[in-house]
Amino acid sequence: DQIELIESKAFYGLESNLNSLVLSYNRLNSISFNLSLLINLNDLKINNNALESIQNHTFKNLTKLKCLNLNSNNLKRIEQGSFDHLISLINLNLGKNELKECNK
Repeated sequence: DQIELIESKAFYGLESNLNSLVLSYNRLNSISFNLSLLINLNDLKINNNALESIQNHTFKNLTKLKCLNLNSNNLKRIEQGSFDHLISLINLNLGKNELKECNK
């Protein structure tokens, strides 16, 4: 079975311990759960889902994130400032999406 929805408190208690999260090959169409609590996350894979947009607060507080894979979703829109907090980011994969424009 594929995951369609992640509850807002799904990662409760893992905030300081979780450093890698793989949610690839599911049916997520939004990131409605709170990633910003996962302050030690350095690798996040949400590729091959059905994400349509990224909001500017989605990755807030993820200052240690180094790798972010959003490849092969249905991304059409990424809000301005969405990656501003990702000061340690080295690898960003946005390939195979439907992005029409990119704002600074």
